[in-house]
Amino acid sequence: MHILAAPALASAFVLSLGCFTSDLDPTQIGVFACNDDPGGECPDGQSCINGRCEGEDPPTVAVGFPEDEQDIGLGDGAIGSMRTVSMTVTGTLEIVPTGGDHVFGEGHLEISVDGTAPIIVESGAGVVGVDVQVANTVGPHRISVKSIRNDGVPYDHEGSTSNRLFWISDGMTPLVGIKSPWPGEEFPLDATEIEVTAAVTPVFALQAANPLGNPEILTGHIHLYYAQSIEMCIADPVCDMNYLATIVAPDMPMGTSGTQTVTLTSSGAGTFPVSVVLRNINHSLYLHDPDPGVEGDEFPQLDEVGILRR
Repeated sequence: MHILAAPALASAFVLSLGCFTSDLDPTQIGVFACNDDPGGECPDGQSCINGRCEGEDPPTVAVGFPEDEQDIGLGDGAIGSMRTVSMTVTGTLEIVPTGGDHVFGEGHLEISVDGTAPIIVESGAGVVGVDVQVANTVGPHRISVKSIRNDGVPYDHEGSTSNRLFWISDGMTPLVGIKSPWPGEEFPLDATEIEVTAAVTPVFALQAANPLGNPEILTGHIHLYYAQSIEMCIADPVCDMNYLATIVAPDMPMGTSGTQTVTLTSSGAGTFPVSVVLRNINHSLYLHDPDPGVEGDEFPQLDEVGILRR
């Protein structure tokens, strides 16, 4: 049996009387402290949100457009230029102007694209449309939406943040992108394993490796690396062979994602890259020529995110 912690002064006063009052009723919401430690849980029907037991449905946010792994194409803009993408957000958060006292269920949105400074959204209901600026470059792109309390503290429950990976593609180049972990995601130093999910565009098929096989057009798998300078690593045969795992999706013919649990090496505290690289069936590096009609260089297809260990 455990006792939920009420504010210190109130608790001291009530306990000094030697009796139970409504001030210590564990069914009250937004009053009692909670945590993930044994004995720190909330009563049934309540959720631990930002360190307090809340009984109401927690506010949610979700990216509507772009859809998950959607390819929005290059459009008519010049490659490398900034373009406007009209994204949408849905959810149950009551969106209000920033500032003021915290009211559970209220707050504003912070929207960032590819790690840029966030856009603040202080009004809207239902399906909220927001114009964001995205670099018109071929590759994976990421949108993150966070629900923030009136007092500036991010909500910390599941559903309070929505992350979305989408593509800007030329329709021909095979692309690979990491869906999770998300850039900047934190892992404690004692975490020895993490799940990595990576996706490819629909022009590429993720199939199991065959070390004795011949390369096949637009077919292969993903190699996964941790704490490596990836472009230098894939140019070094010794480093390149020290990939942590392969990611495949043999039951899906083209354009899908796969998940692999990997063991992290001991790297201490800091920010470290998680990297993925497209490979041929026989593990050789998959190289893509962006313009086969013109003699030129071939390029590897890769993606990388940084995670925080502390």
